[in-house]
Amino acid sequence: MKKYTVRFFSTAFFIACNTLLLFSQNQHKIDSLEHSLSRAKEDTNKVRTLNELAFIYIESIPDKAISYSEKSLALSEKLNYKNGIENALNCFAGSYHTKGDLSKALEYYNKILKTYEGMVNKTNSGPFLSNIGTIYIEQGNYDKGLECFLTFLKLMEEVGDKERIAIALGNIGVTFQNKGGSTHNIHDYEEALKYHNKAFQMDKESGDKFNISVDLNNIGAVYSDIGKLKPSVEIFKKALDHFQRSLKLKE
Repeated sequence: MKKYTVRFFSTAFFIACNTLLLFSQNQHKIDSLEHSLSRAKEDTNKVRTLNELAFIYIESIPDKAISYSEKSLALSEKLNYKNGIENALNCFAGSYHTKGDLSKALEYYNKILKTYEGMVNKTNSGPFLSNIGTIYIEQGNYDKGLECFLTFLKLMEEVGDKERIAIALGNIGVTFQNKGGSTHNIHDYEEALKYHNKAFQMDKESGDKFNISVDLNNIGAVYSDIGKLKPSVEIFKKALDHFQRSLKLKE
C-alpha cells in the first residue's frame, strides 16, 4: 500500500532546511557557535548556543544533536529557563525521529505538550501536537493521528492562523487518504478530497504557489488512488506548474 506523507513542522525553530546545504552553507556558523560555546558562561546564552548546534545536527548526526540537547536541558533546568527546556526537548524529539525511534520521539513531544498545560499559548503548542499526529501516521495509527490533526485545526482556527489552518486541513486529508489505502473504503477517499479541497481554497486565497502545488498534488493522488487517472494527470500538471512558479518566486 502506498503511504502519503503529512506536513511536518521542522524541529526546534520551525525552520525547514536541506541537511547537505545546511552543512555546506553554515560551516562558518558551526565554527562560530563552537567557538562561542568554548567561552560561554553558564547562562541562557549558552543554552541558546547548545540548542542551535543541536538543531544543526538533527538530520545529519542525530547522536551529536542528542549530546548537545542533553547539555542544554541540564543547564536550562538548573537556570529554570523554560524556553531552553522546550527547545532542548524539541531537539531530542527531532533527533530520535531522524533515528527512526518513533516511540522516543513521541515521548519527548508529549513532554513538550505537558509544559503548555494550563497555558493559553495555543500558537506555540499546536505544531507540537501536529508533529505527534505525524508520528502516529508513520506508525499506521490513523485514528490517533486524525485526532491530533483535528485538535490542531481547532486550535489554529481559534487563533486565526490561516497558514496553519491550511496545513492542518491538508494533513487531515492525507490521513484519510492513507486510511483509505488501508481500508479501501470510498468514504475515506471522499473525506480526503473534501479536506484537500478546503486546504486548496485557503492556499489559493493566500496566493502561496508552493502550498497550492502541494494541495493539487494531494488531490491528484486521491483521484489516482480511486482509478480516475484522466483528472489526476491534469491536476498533477497544474501542481507541477504551481511548484515551478513557486521556485521562480524564490530566485
